[in-house]
Amino acid sequence: FFELLRSTLTPEGMVTIQSTSPLFARQSFWCVDHTLQSIGFTTKPYHVYVPTFGEWGFIMASNKTIESPTTLPSEMKFLTVDNLSSMFYFPPDMSKVETEVNK
Repeated sequence: FFELLRSTLTPEGMVTIQSTSPLFARQSFWCVDHTLQSIGFTTKPYHVYVPTFGEWGFIMASNKTIESPTTLPSEMKFLTVDNLSSMFYFPPDMSKVETEVNK
């Protein structure tokens, strides 16, 4: 699946994949990240607290370098420039762990 995704994504394209909770399924979350990297994607993991669901993780993947956003559309209701950087910070209980690549 990931190889097909990479081959169909345009050079400037980007995809975000919901990748379970980095808090409650830490190994699985980082396995998705490592698997995406193993086929050549550049990745940018992030996480947010979703009310009623808890801590959820996502991984942006692209064929090019992914820069952290520094501006947002003005009509955003939850996301602000101030809380944006916290999405890309992983405290020790959610930090990267070594995993095997999923085949």
